Amino acid sequence: MQIFRLALRAVLYQDAGRWLAHCLEMDLIGEGVTREEALDSLSESIHMQVEFSVENNNVANIFQPADARYLQMFAAGQDLPHAQFRVEAFSDQNLRIDRLEAREYSGSDALLAAAN
Repeated sequence: MQIFRLALRAVLYQDAGRWLAHCLEMDLIGEGVTREEALDSLSESIHMQVEFSVENNNVANIFQPADARYLQMFAAGQDLPHAQFRVEAFSDQNLRIDRLEAREYSGSDALLAAAN
């Protein structure tokens, strides 16, 4: 059976006083009052999406990339080397998350507005 190895990226940004964490490879969003809450929320969403997709033999459902403007926000963002971006281990041995990378975007309001 084929083994899927994922490298995930997330961009964090604030909107209306809340933190949002957006996974670029899966177009999933977590939110919270703090960065950590947003990342935890995102991690839970990723875990549920992958688990559901694997259980239903629909791994193609995992690969739904975010809109290009979020990729721009990630590219313009600052690295978060100590970000608590983690995803629980999956029971399926055919899927692994190899790398998790998070960046914080705090740039132009115009790009952020275009993302919403």
